[in-house]
Amino acid sequence: MITKSLTEAKEIMSVVHRGLSPKKPHVGNTADEIWAGGYAWCAGYAEVFKDRMQSMGYRVKRATLRIPGDTHEVVRVWINGDELVFDPTYNLFFPISLRTLIRSPILVSHRGPKYACYDFYFAVKARRRQERRATIVLALFTIVILGVTMLWPPGDIAQQSQILRDETARRHTADSVRVFGWE
Repeated sequence: MITKSLTEAKEIMSVVHRGLSPKKPHVGNTADEIWAGGYAWCAGYAEVFKDRMQSMGYRVKRATLRIPGDTHEVVRVWINGDELVFDPTYNLFFPISLRTLIRSPILVSHRGPKYACYDFYFAVKARRRQERRATIVLALFTIVILGVTMLWPPGDIAQQSQILRDETARRHTADSVRVFGWE
């Protein structure tokens, strides 16, 4: 049964891919309006494919991949409980979940047509770079916090704050006495 369903899903994606042109953006918001216009970028392709798959009873969800300065749309389809990724803009099918695809960009190969606006492989690589940057920032933040905590004198923080305030006030008073000659 999964073979028939998968074959059917690939055929629908192929029809959507051939039926739209990426030469200009889509007009309209619904799948029928986009299809009637004949043009779309990745969001339009994804919307039409998602709509066609839903109408046939498939569980589907659009997903946006963030690319530095842009985005790319793909469609997640569940067939017999397995999540699969379809990219109707390029007519590509990935027999793995989106999470696996993002975490393992080596599994992705770019086979899109020459007029493709985006390269799915670079989108996945960009996502991995963003995740690494976030991890590095979190690690640096943790190191700074730990360093400050280790340098802070032991004891109650409120007590340390009060000692610091008292010391500042004492120095201010001593400076005032010296400057103004009060004794």
